[in-house]
Order: sequence, then C-alpha cells, then structure tokens
Amino acid sequence: MDNSAPASGQNDTTVTTSRALTHEPPPFLSRITRLSRIYTAKSLAFPSAWLREWKEYFYPPSTRPDIVKSYECRPDLPVRIFFPSSYDLTSPSTLPTLFTVHGSAAAPFVLGTPRDDDEFNRTFADKYHVLVIALNYSKAPASVFPAPVHDVEALLVDALGDESLPIDRTSPRGVDDDKKKGRVGILGFGAGGNLAMAVTLLEGVKREECCPGVVVSWGVGWILQRAVGRRGRGGGGMCLMGLT
Repeated sequence: MDNSAPASGQNDTTVTTSRALTHEPPPFLSRITRLSRIYTAKSLAFPSAWLREWKEYFYPPSTRPDIVKSYECRPDLPVRIFFPSSYDLTSPSTLPTLFTVHGSAAAPFVLGTPRDDDEFNRTFADKYHVLVIALNYSKAPASVFPAPVHDVEALLVDALGDESLPIDRTSPRGVDDDKKKGRVGILGFGAGGNLAMAVTLLEGVKREECCPGVVVSWGVGWILQRAVGRRGRGGGGMCLMGLT
C-alpha cells in the first residue's frame, strides 16, 4: 500500500494555508481610488504640519527634544532624543532607555511623524528619569511593506550601537534572560505598535546583546515582556516598570 499520499485533512489544511498566504491585488480602478485617497489625506495634513514646523522654529516648545539626529543607515529619517531634565549631560552614568515608534490614528502607515509624540516622550523622560529615543519610518505609498519594519530595525540597531548616547547596555536582566543585558524597551503607538512588535522578532535586532527586553503595543493593549517571559493584558505603565 502506498502511504505517501497525504490524508484528506492534511491536504485541506495545506490548501487553506496556501490561500491564506496569497493575496490577489485589487482591481486597477480600486488601486487608483485608494491612491487618490492617500494623497488627498497627505495634502490635507501638509499645511498644518508646515505651519506647526515654522511656529516651533520661532517659538520652541518646552516639549522639544534635546537632540534631533540622523544616522547613515537612514539619513532622511531623523530620530528625536529626549534626556531627562535632571540628567547631567557631562555625567558618565547611563540611563534606562525607551524607544518609541509613532503611529497615526487618521491614516496608519501613511501619516504621522515622531514629532506627534513629543509631549509623551518629554513627560516620560522627565518623570521616570529615562532616555527616550523616538524612531522614524518611511510612509506609504512611496514606501511599501515591509520597508517601515526595516527602517525601524536599522535605526534601532544604529542607536543601540551609538556610544555617544548613555544607554544602559550592561545591567543584568535576571535568570530568565541571562544572555542579554541592559535596561532597554520599545513602545509603539497604534501602527507603531505593530512595528515595535515586529522589529523585535528580526534576527538583526535579536543578535544585539542589549536588544529591547520590554515591548509594548500601546494601541492594542497586549504586553509582551520578554525580560521575564510573561505575556498579559494591561496598561503600558505596568510593563515599563521593567525599565526603571
């Protein structure tokens, strides 16, 4: 008897999985309609963003970052860096570090900039004495998936390797993660939460000795705390306690 033929149930599962992994592109007219909506949204958002930029140039807000820095890996995607107000910039001491990834409730992966989270980043840095680094990523339609994931990956890896930043790269994490060190976490808002969760699964990030030990997707509400091997549901503050 030939036992090489798959069982009916296995074959059905294979077919279902294959269908789930394939996605037919939408009709041409649908693509044109969606593209016009995207550019309309960008056009409507541009004037307010332009006015805000000029206003902040002449009247810098109290929530502005201490440094806006570009890395060679993504020179067109600057990151915004917030030191705690009480931190002495000449001090050799390191800081627990939180990377943030912005989202956009209006049009995920299309609109939004790291500037949108300045108020949160400044408040969090000052209140919890944490170094906050707001990452950036390219937007649709000029950039298609998975480009934003790899943008965040490249900037995260370069920032972790930036010796000019006082990132805590050496503190032990405990018996559950004895091969990794440092007090580093990453938080994403909305669409940025998807990117934050995805980037920590990439080998380029996992190879880093001080890769994020705490991952938070703020919009979804699910918490993945790899530092202690727990997964649960709750607020961002509960998870981020692992940093301080």
